Amino acid sequence: MAVLFGLFNIKDYFWYGKVFLMEVPLTWRPKMKKLIFGVTSPKGAFLVGLLISLFLLPCLSGPYAVILAMLAAKKDLLQSLVYMVLYNIIFILPMTIVVLAMYFGLPPEKAEAWRKERLRLLHLIAGIILIALGVVILSGWL
Repeated sequence: MAVLFGLFNIKDYFWYGKVFLMEVPLTWRPKMKKLIFGVTSPKGAFLVGLLISLFLLPCLSGPYAVILAMLAAKKDLLQSLVYMVLYNIIFILPMTIVVLAMYFGLPPEKAEAWRKERLRLLHLIAGIILIALGVVILSGWL
C-alpha cells in the first residue's frame, strides 16, 4: 500500500489533476468551503468537521494505513513503539508544526499561499517517503 500511495503522490507531482488526485477533488472544494463558513454553532462545527474528515480520509490515510499494517504484523512491544514514533514523526509532527505556527501568528492566508505554491513538491516528498517506507517494509528491514 505504501508503494502504491507513494506512486500516486508522485503522479500528482508530474501530472497534477490528471485522472485523479491524492487529495479532495477540486469540484468538492467550494461545497466544503460553503459548509465550513455556514457553521454557526459548536454542534454544527463538530458535525461539519466530522463530515469533512471523512472526505479527507482517502487523502490522509497513506502513512496511517502503512503504520497500522506494520503494527498489526508485529507482536513485539518495543518494535510497535518504534512504529508509533515513526508515525508521529511522519504524520503528526508536520500537522503540529502548522498548528503551532498558526497559533503563534502565521496568518491562514499566508499558510494557504505557501501550500499552494509548493503543492506539487509536497506530493513528491510524500510520495518519496511512502515509497521508502514501502521498500523498508517489503525488504524486512523493519
